[in-house]
Amino acid sequence: MKNTNNAFSVLSQTHSLPIVLIVALTLATTVVGVKAQTYNISVSDSTMQINLTDGLSGWTAGGVNQLANQWYYYSIGVGAENPINTISAPGTPTFSGLPLGGRIIDTNLTTTYANSALSLTTSYTLQVQGSGSTLNSAITLENLSGTNETFHFYQLSAFALGGTSGGQTVQFLQTISPYGLSQTGNGGTLTVTTSGLTGGTSDSAEEMAGIGNFGLGTGNPAPTFNDSSLSATGNVDFAYEFTATVAPGSGVTINELETVPEPSSLAVASAGLFVAGLLRRRALAFFKK
Repeated sequence: MKNTNNAFSVLSQTHSLPIVLIVALTLATTVVGVKAQTYNISVSDSTMQINLTDGLSGWTAGGVNQLANQWYYYSIGVGAENPINTISAPGTPTFSGLPLGGRIIDTNLTTTYANSALSLTTSYTLQVQGSGSTLNSAITLENLSGTNETFHFYQLSAFALGGTSGGQTVQFLQTISPYGLSQTGNGGTLTVTTSGLTGGTSDSAEEMAGIGNFGLGTGNPAPTFNDSSLSATGNVDFAYEFTATVAPGSGVTINELETVPEPSSLAVASAGLFVAGLLRRRALAFFKK
């Protein structure tokens, strides 16, 4: 699905027809009530598939899907960890787009999971900048209980650069905020920058890289994250744990910026190198005559 001119398109996967929202040439927010759990947000030739109960299940840039799955988990105190969609069913998502010069330059989907103790809001903004497709994510946790609570928030990511899950390397670049990561393989590079918690007290963050899900999503006591494995190669995954103590009525926010390359730009670069090499060989052959 592709956005052109002033159209901001959201495709509900369980409907046969797309929901098309026309966004004026000023920043506007449009709220749409839908029953489906899976949506696409698109800008230019980049599309993010978001399942509100199962995670980010696809990120197509230049016709190639770069993402297997990315999802979030939480626990309170020493309790068991669970996917965020066990807090509650997702709220009705809201959508918005930012137009500039007659074109939509980003699209956003925001939804909230809430119960009597916790409200967690996810906000995803998809953009195309230069030769890359960029996802800005903001996760906000609010303490709705009447006492201080220690929240643990986890992110688990499995990227498949170039549409292939294996043959890739993950490397955390630093273990202090902002947390930097690079994943390379199959002709592409994923870059990730994650800011630490904003708000709360006794904040901490840990990172892990490896194969598998690190024990997340099992409903058991939370796995131990301790920065012990900061690189991995193969069918790699990476994960974070953020911890903060939050007062009643207060909240914390985690911001993340992820960028995958547009395959079309890689193809252009490769073609340019090929042509340059061919011209050089022809020149050398000419002067040898």
